[in-house]
Amino acid sequence: MVVYAALLGHGLETKVPRGENANKTLKHEFVVLSLQKRSMDKKGAEYTSEIELPESKKAKSYSVAFWVSQKGQLAPLQVTGGPRP
Repeated sequence: MVVYAALLGHGLETKVPRGENANKTLKHEFVVLSLQKRSMDKKGAEYTSEIELPESKKAKSYSVAFWVSQKGQLAPLQVTGGPRP
């Protein structure tokens, strides 16, 4: 089993200098700032893993998303997420 962890940023802004959006400020939500993949260890009937998400000062607020898949498979078996304090 493998676990994926994504740090998501909210309230990000991009000022566009040129092109069709010139002089506009684009707002972004749920931007992936960090994505990690770790193998999981089986301990008895449970699988465990440790992940440290990096600190970031890029966004106004943050959330996290985690999903577990079988090694070599794309389909998630379990997904969870929520706000990061």
